[in-house]
Amino acid sequence: MFVFLSTMVFLMAAPAFSACGESDEACKACEALKVYVEGMTDEEFGMPVTNVTADWKQMGTSETYFCQVTGWIWQEIKFQVTLPTTQPEWNGRYIMNGGGGWDGNLRNPTSPNADGYAQSSANGGYMGANWPNDPGAFGLKEPYFSEYYGAADYPTGEGGCNTSEYPKGSGNPYACQKVYDFGIRHLRETPIIAKKIIKQYYGEDPIFSF
Repeated sequence: MFVFLSTMVFLMAAPAFSACGESDEACKACEALKVYVEGMTDEEFGMPVTNVTADWKQMGTSETYFCQVTGWIWQEIKFQVTLPTTQPEWNGRYIMNGGGGWDGNLRNPTSPNADGYAQSSANGGYMGANWPNDPGAFGLKEPYFSEYYGAADYPTGEGGCNTSEYPKGSGNPYACQKVYDFGIRHLRETPIIAKKIIKQYYGEDPIFSF
């Protein structure tokens, strides 16, 4: 039996629309995670987590429901955390799933882990759809990126880019950071945030992490 502590946040700052029933505490606790995660920052730079969603989901037409949180870590790390509730219940464990090859995308699970693990994954530190269709293009630093591709080729999509801080057509000023994010940082920052989300939702830390 786990206590869904984030319900308290929900009561203080209820969203305009809720998919939850009057007595569905697990669902309310899930939706409340949006406010909680919006108040988080990454470990290395202290930058806020952005574009946060926290959704209560149903697996097809079954009686299996789960909570899923997504967000962006500066500069372009997109992550997801999927939390089982019932059928299966949380087994007290957490697993971070890795990507493959050049990664560069994020597929959100459409069901909870069958063995009851809370799970997370990330896009490998960059969103491939934003970039020219060449492996590793995200790591080509300036002025070479703009000379080879043209500054207007990036950014082209969603993420920690394409903002007032980093407008379309500004080239690739964070190339070295993205190489680091791809190689190491997304595998460190995502579990740190995921474990905080897990504790907020279930009221306790995972007993084992993988």
